[in-house]
Amino acid sequence: MEDPTIVEREELLVSALGGIPQQIVVHFLDPVAASTEGPNLKPPSIPFPPESEWPLKVSFNGCNGWRDQQMKWKELVETMEAIYHPVWKAVGVYGALKSSVYRVQTDQNLIFGLAERWCCETNSFMFPWGEDIISLEDMMILGGFSFLGDLENKTQHDSVLSSLQSRELVEIEKNLENAQREIIGLKTNNHCRWLNYFMNSGKDYEHEAFLSLWLSRFVFPCKIGAPIFSIVVSLARGMRLELAANILASIYRDLGSLKQAMIMASSEVPHRNGHIFDIHKLSLWSPLFFVQVWAWERMVSLHPERLELQYKSFFLWRPYALAVKGWSIPMFYKENEERTIVGGKNLDPEMESFVRCLREFELVGLYYQKPYRPNRVEMQFGYDQDFPKWIPRSPSCLELDWYSNNIPIDSDLRLYSPS
Repeated sequence: MEDPTIVEREELLVSALGGIPQQIVVHFLDPVAASTEGPNLKPPSIPFPPESEWPLKVSFNGCNGWRDQQMKWKELVETMEAIYHPVWKAVGVYGALKSSVYRVQTDQNLIFGLAERWCCETNSFMFPWGEDIISLEDMMILGGFSFLGDLENKTQHDSVLSSLQSRELVEIEKNLENAQREIIGLKTNNHCRWLNYFMNSGKDYEHEAFLSLWLSRFVFPCKIGAPIFSIVVSLARGMRLELAANILASIYRDLGSLKQAMIMASSEVPHRNGHIFDIHKLSLWSPLFFVQVWAWERMVSLHPERLELQYKSFFLWRPYALAVKGWSIPMFYKENEERTIVGGKNLDPEMESFVRCLREFELVGLYYQKPYRPNRVEMQFGYDQDFPKWIPRSPSCLELDWYSNNIPIDSDLRLYSPS
């Protein structure tokens, strides 16, 4: 059967370079608009006043890396890798853990500039040349995070929303909670103390403690605590979790928060109490450095080191499909367009992840949901662009959305892959 995600038909198409429309076979991502529908979305008001004039101080807590402990953290990652790398690869976090030893220097001006273009209604950037998103494809390639949960073992808690049940797993979680209380009592830096407390400790749950530190420092930046303990225990036991969707949801949330704060901070309209908006601090906890790296990959002139290759276009729609030295192109990018049969029990996880990147659904975070709409930016995936259908949000259950997102592709699909 044809993949219902992709619509193939003959249509008049205008080239991105302009010219006379031509009748050709085109490929769109469903759902496409049957008529003019949905709200009238206005382009962002550009430019905002200079940041220095705002009564606003933003803390990018998810972008800070680990200045004073980065070398020690690298040593710990290498030690754990020697023992647990098969588990990391099995659960889809190997690349993410390895990349955590590097630090991205935060470019706040770039993040603010991108936030100016952010549309909270669609979770996308509105640029002069078109609409673009940070997608699950970006989370998988830039961050190395898995988008696939282990649905067959749902009873063994592959959802980040699940709680632990077996006696052994609950006992490990209790040990982590006891260690947390002891470290809090020392009234010192939570992450640094945790690192020193468990590094080369030889404790039975040292791996779980290591993953707790990684998640709380680099994935869901926060204090180490109970909300992530059940997640790391599942990871350590070889359960694949869909971390990519969780992280992307948090990035969407914080970009929306930053955009709203920028609008309010730059506004001179008095509030109901008669005072001008007065906000002092905004703390953002998602790893927004991925937004920065996303921009570097696509906007060549913003790259910290100018590339040798010279591109005609300022914006690269598909940077990961380019043949670049040192880059192993994923299997789902094709040199020539082709139709591939995918699906069934033998479906490659990498290909399945990419197919899911093309589908619209609700991203499930730890305590929130955000809409994911790749049909609005089809050119980012190599397809033609139609008018995207407006998809209104409706109340839903976190667990139900998570389960729906992870239903396996158990029937063969005929997938069109662009060149």
